[in-house]
Amino acid sequence: DEDGLRISKRKASILFVDFAKAFDSVNRKIMLHILLNYGVPDEIVKAIAIMYDNPSCFVQSTDGLTKEFLTTAGILQGDTLAPFLFVIVVEYILRQSLDIIHDKGITIKQK
Repeated sequence: DEDGLRISKRKASILFVDFAKAFDSVNRKIMLHILLNYGVPDEIVKAIAIMYDNPSCFVQSTDGLTKEFLTTAGILQGDTLAPFLFVIVVEYILRQSLDIIHDKGITIKQK
């Protein structure tokens, strides 16, 4: 804990992850690459890729609907597959980060 670090005068690193707008920021090409890297069958990845090929959206307000516009990044919100895709991407990033940390000689221990 923090008090234990102060007493022992050890250094510690803390990572904060801001997930605000996280669904909107996922790179779709990288997401598809991650799915293939994890062994998701090509047919399924191709089906997901089709869903993300030039998807258009609109905004509904009290004034009605806006004109459609294309989205270039992010996971389609409201889709039942979206949370799973997001978790897979985040898990991949965390694993890659832990590998880099480990390669630098930093260890993470559980209490």
